[in-house]
Amino acid sequence: MVHSPALPISILLASASFAAAQSFQYTDFTGATGLAFVERGAINGAILRVHDELAPSGPTNRGAVWRDTPVSVSGGFDTTFVININSGGGASGGGDGMAFVIQNEMVAGDTGNVGVAGIGRHASALGYGIFVTSNPGESIDNSLVIEFDTFFNDNQPAAAPILDPDSNHISVHTGGTGENDQREEFSIGRATSADLGVNMSDGLDHTVRILYQPGTLEVYFDGTLVITTPYSFSTGGTFLDSGAPVGGLNLIGGNSAWVGFVGSSGGSLENHDVISWTWDSGGPGTNYCPANVNSSGNPATMSATTSLSVAANDTTLTTSDMPNFVFGFFISSRASGFVSNPAGSQGNLCLSGAIGRYVGPGQIQNSSSNGTINLAIDLAMQPTPLGFVQVAAGETWYYQSWFRDSSMGQPTSNFSDGLSLTFVN
Repeated sequence: MVHSPALPISILLASASFAAAQSFQYTDFTGATGLAFVERGAINGAILRVHDELAPSGPTNRGAVWRDTPVSVSGGFDTTFVININSGGGASGGGDGMAFVIQNEMVAGDTGNVGVAGIGRHASALGYGIFVTSNPGESIDNSLVIEFDTFFNDNQPAAAPILDPDSNHISVHTGGTGENDQREEFSIGRATSADLGVNMSDGLDHTVRILYQPGTLEVYFDGTLVITTPYSFSTGGTFLDSGAPVGGLNLIGGNSAWVGFVGSSGGSLENHDVISWTWDSGGPGTNYCPANVNSSGNPATMSATTSLSVAANDTTLTTSDMPNFVFGFFISSRASGFVSNPAGSQGNLCLSGAIGRYVGPGQIQNSSSNGTINLAIDLAMQPTPLGFVQVAAGETWYYQSWFRDSSMGQPTSNFSDGLSLTFVN
């Protein structure tokens, strides 16, 4: 049976759209929230210090910092961050480097746990990789890594030589859904020191932009495109040196992942700092009607993976940044709207007209430990107060999620932002 929500549906105000499905911005890290830290990772004043030169030698000589909620990656993203690799604020002669990591680590190992507790080995492994002697699960598995490698590991170790091209390169590494590895045989794209034209560990700020449009990954360094490589999160890519294929990733809900930074040293130490960081996820549809902050400390955000084809019927809805372990469900309508705090909710209702609820068997979900719910919807069974209808090509539908929340210790409810999808044949 399909029910309409017992909520007011009058439109008080039409809210403006915003283009990115998910976005965040840290102009600096003073008092920053929304981050999770592993081992040496920490905020140092206005700087995000992923790993520091004061770390003791040995296996704890590494750090990681993650955005504490997953973000949509499969539909495309554009992220820019400023890094500074230094020794005491000046040029570094140390190692081993740092990396930007997109992951859904699922195997806990001796060195780290899953998700935002993930970390790999130190030294040449840069905080994400693995050693020849490692047990399964010691790398950040099921990941895509863009490493900024500042130490030359050539033909060592003899059992599995790393074969770095030089001591100053950027390389894109993946093992598909399996273990990731710092060995260059895991690279699907790289830029050598000659390509970069500058020493990454000179103690100066350097701007990195990573642009992913499904099928292509691009890396820019100080405004120059240095890597373009074919890649898809669903189908993977090709190892640069062997020409062998490598698969894609197993993403959260089919479209999202944890993102963040790792860094490490061995015997030669240096600081691995992030000065600023912005993120924008692309994807189908348009987000509108911004959500209010919920008890997670963030507003809940809608996204979707879909071809927008009625015939393909391949639409999956996702809401991220919900409180952990709360129940929620998706709602939809042919009309957008805006009602502030309907029926005592802490959020905004972004729909109007005939609002349907996805509350059938298996459709009411728990946000679990990552504050996320996902639902593959059937476009031939779109709920309305009067029953199910078929979505037609050319129609625009509006989606949102409702979920349990708390305020000042009292139970209440909240809403995500809204997402509009216009379907085609």
